[in-house]
Amino acid sequence: MGLFGEVKCGRCDRRYSAVRGRCPYCGARKRRSGKSYGNGDNRWQIVAGFILLIVIVVAVAILVFKNLSAGKPKTTPAPSPKVSATSTPKQSAAPTQTPVSTESPIPAATPAPTVKVTSIVLTRQDFTLTKIGETWVLGATVSPSNASQVVNWSSADPKIAKVGSDGRVTAVGAGTTTITAEAGGVKASCMVRVVGSGTVSDSNSGGSGGSGTSSGLTLNRTDITLDATSKETFALKVSGTSSKPEFSGGSSSVATIDSDGVIRAIAPGTVSVYATVGGTKLECIVRVVKR
Repeated sequence: MGLFGEVKCGRCDRRYSAVRGRCPYCGARKRRSGKSYGNGDNRWQIVAGFILLIVIVVAVAILVFKNLSAGKPKTTPAPSPKVSATSTPKQSAAPTQTPVSTESPIPAATPAPTVKVTSIVLTRQDFTLTKIGETWVLGATVSPSNASQVVNWSSADPKIAKVGSDGRVTAVGAGTTTITAEAGGVKASCMVRVVGSGTVSDSNSGGSGGSGTSSGLTLNRTDITLDATSKETFALKVSGTSSKPEFSGGSSSVATIDSDGVIRAIAPGTVSVYATVGGTKLECIVRVVKR
């Protein structure tokens, strides 16, 4: 027997569920006075059926909801930034776009190669100063000509002779020393002799490098150095007289002097030449060197 009981059709005399309003066999409407064949009250059965149906629907809905909730990924809410009551929220600055240059880069200039100094040639390799304070300017030629022309000068013994940045050598005390010129790592030297104890300010000096006598006669040089390679010459002169002096001395193997007082270097060595005026004889030492 069904849950809701049965009724008997008044037309076809067949039984069907009391829930139906018509006979499923002949279509006749159920009579109100139709008789139920179920156990218990027919109304109670109908209420119980609806309750059971509702429970089933609710149970199915709960299962579907749980399945949907389990399939969704859990998202963690981002923490809200803390904003101070006195501070103003900072706004992110928009990124600055650097304009792309379409111009071709200018190639860097290649530095000119440094030209090395190959040699230094001095105007003298040996000379003599006869007075304290007397000067002589040394010249230096740097090769090649397009190399650095900055020349540094130095003296081996500044107590004998000192040298300035322009190559000017000044006699300081008696003795012999070496003056050196340097440029680009290349060096050249010149020997300097300082003889005599007088100074260029002496009243009887008769000029730079001169030698005076009691008679007032003076030679323009009493010690001179000449170059044998170039056959260098020097004119010896006497001041303090209007008479023509007589010149003598010298050597054909070192240096000669003519009647006009011109000394000519021949070969390395040392020799003396003389100038005589009215019985007064003045001496000049000639030093010949080879560069």
